Amino acid sequence: MVVALLAGLVAAFSYVVLHFQAASRHQSESQFKEEVSLTSEFTGGLLGSSAASSGPLAAKTYGGATIDPRTVKTAGGIAYLVILNSHGARLAASPGTPAGAASASSKQVRLALAGQSSFSDLIPAPKARNDLLEWALPFSTQYGRRVEVEGLPASSLAAIFDSLLTQTQKAGKGAALILDSQNRVIGTSTTKLGIGEHLISKGLTDAISQRPSGAYSYGGVHRYFATVPIAGTTWTALMTTTTNQLYSPFSGSKAWILYLMVAGFALACAASSLFFRRALVVSSALQSSNDELNRVNATLEDRVAERTASAEDRARELARSNQELELFSSVASHDLQEPLRKVRMFGDRLRDRLGDAITEEARDDLERMRNAAERMQGLINDLLEFSRINYRASPFEEVDLAEVAAGVLSDLEARIAELDATVDVGQLPVVHADPMQMRQLLQNLISNALKFHRDGVVPVVRVRAEAIPAVEARFAAEAGASERYMLTVEDNGIGFDEQYAERIFGPFERLHGRAAYEGTGIGLSIARKIVWRHGGHISATSVPGEGATFTITIPLVPNSEDRND
Repeated sequence: MVVALLAGLVAAFSYVVLHFQAASRHQSESQFKEEVSLTSEFTGGLLGSSAASSGPLAAKTYGGATIDPRTVKTAGGIAYLVILNSHGARLAASPGTPAGAASASSKQVRLALAGQSSFSDLIPAPKARNDLLEWALPFSTQYGRRVEVEGLPASSLAAIFDSLLTQTQKAGKGAALILDSQNRVIGTSTTKLGIGEHLISKGLTDAISQRPSGAYSYGGVHRYFATVPIAGTTWTALMTTTTNQLYSPFSGSKAWILYLMVAGFALACAASSLFFRRALVVSSALQSSNDELNRVNATLEDRVAERTASAEDRARELARSNQELELFSSVASHDLQEPLRKVRMFGDRLRDRLGDAITEEARDDLERMRNAAERMQGLINDLLEFSRINYRASPFEEVDLAEVAAGVLSDLEARIAELDATVDVGQLPVVHADPMQMRQLLQNLISNALKFHRDGVVPVVRVRAEAIPAVEARFAAEAGASERYMLTVEDNGIGFDEQYAERIFGPFERLHGRAAYEGTGIGLSIARKIVWRHGGHISATSVPGEGATFTITIPLVPNSEDRND
């Protein structure tokens, strides 16, 4: 009986020790990967913020119909500067720019032409220590998208990354690097590798090409690595360390100590089979293991709490930034209206003062000016409306969508009669929402359906609603869904290619010319923002030439966060 008990204790001890070892290894690897992820996120955020601040400056400096060559010059250590048009053709370049710089076929330029700022891989220079990186930055002008390409010495960026990588190295107990897609060093925390050098270890290079993290061997030493791509680049953040540094003292190359401990414990239990009191020693050892596991669990819980608090702080900061941006948009739009009213007033006064003495050419110019001012007024009004959705929203209350739809049809009565259109509204529910925004949502969608009708085809618009019952969570970790309704607005108009199904919701996005269809192109953006405020989702499907269907899903009772926006 005692032998069986001791055998059971040996087996239990072995299981606990080995399980603890596996959990410890997993935790160490997770922490190691987290440090790499933080490095990648910080680097991507740093590059992204640089692009966000540099884009408006580039648009202001190089956004004219022509570019003065004297303005295209380098500063702050930039090797060269090139401005490209929307087709990748060179518009201007700084003196001494190489002939092959800013090639339209390069990946970074192609991404920038598509609207995404991007960095290139290292570009080896003829002389040592002069390797370059190309930064392609897109910016919008009234003449279309343009791209600013800067040739940056790799050493200047490496200096920026040194501090970050050094901190990462201290936290991760290993070497931290930033590599391009060819595994050449862009930034490093170690002096063993220079800028532009390839990774020395073929084992590490092969491992990186096969998986984002794992073990490898270099010079007979077992090591571990983890990589994370850096957003907006072809680069990768890399950390590598020895397994002896990464894992606990009894892991990696010293794992044999654990097995020796287990074997020694078994021998001790066998030798003490005549002395039953030694079972107390085994119990004490097991208790120590459990205490260690509890301490590990407590540490993990503290880390989760810290991460959660950090995420909540970021969310609050983002909410404050959005509110400030909306307030700025509203104030700026108000300030733009006064000079615009003066342009229209003095234009009308000039036309009335000249009377019949005005030339036909001057009359045409005044009319063009008036039309442009009216379009600008429309854009400002839409921008104000867009910014007020959250900033000056009304509290939620019970709203009968049937009454809202009837009011919308009354407002559109003249347009419906003009087109001889049919607007078929089915049974609509009563929801808890902002009444004015619900009216604006339906009016934007129905008027859009009437606007984009096919020539020679009588417009038909159908508005339907369908209740979606609540879904309870099946287990604790799963979030259930509250009761919702699905509202659809379907038409038989011109439709659109579904590759633009997301783009049409962008502010001032138009798939057709202004001469073909009136409007500023912000109606669907306003609709989407209203739906978002109510905790819902909006999407569109279409077949060109057969019509489009807009689907809105909104909770019948939005949560408290939505109501308090």
